[in-house]
Amino acid sequence: MIDKAKAFFWKHKLPVLLVLLVISIVLPFVIKQALILRYICTIMMYATLAGSLNVINGYSGQTCLGQAGFFAIGAYTCAALSKNVGVDFWIALPIAGILASLVGLIVSLPTLKLSGIYLSIVTLGASEIIRIIAQTWTPVTGGALGIKQIPYPNFFGLEMFKPKYYYFIFLIIGVVFLFITDRVLRSRVGRSWLAIREDQVAVPSPWALKPVSVSA
Repeated sequence: MIDKAKAFFWKHKLPVLLVLLVISIVLPFVIKQALILRYICTIMMYATLAGSLNVINGYSGQTCLGQAGFFAIGAYTCAALSKNVGVDFWIALPIAGILASLVGLIVSLPTLKLSGIYLSIVTLGASEIIRIIAQTWTPVTGGALGIKQIPYPNFFGLEMFKPKYYYFIFLIIGVVFLFITDRVLRSRVGRSWLAIREDQVAVPSPWALKPVSVSA
């Protein structure tokens, strides 16, 4: 049954994705209970987080355990900029993503030649350091209590305080994430990630690969 479902999906991929997108857009207008929408928002948030982890652990075959720490950096940055500095949510959101990426880059530099359990230990240690900083840097992160009274996102004067509005934010982020991931996996870098999963030693750097010209 599972194999048949997979075969059907790949054979009719575009229509199936369009139907799922339409259902996702209509869903918050059908479900009126705010609590259920909050649960769905949480599910979509963690699904996107799991997808980002799958890019590393699944497609490239590398065991990274620091994803929760990078997620925390993005969340705290967006909340702190909105609450303490007064930065608009739509500006704070990409800044938070960029900062989390920079921290991930810093962590990755000393681990370029590590793999297996060694990579797991380093990334787990980085995530633990981030957790400790978040709990002790009380003026910025609020410590164990977190950041309270975060301003609601504002969209052209509309204060987005209802779960229905947050639903569409998570939906857009999830769709953009899936699109970018699909494009990257189809690129030279993505194909190198898949090759690394099969044989890390035999695969050259994707940036070192050059197109081969064939002359008659």
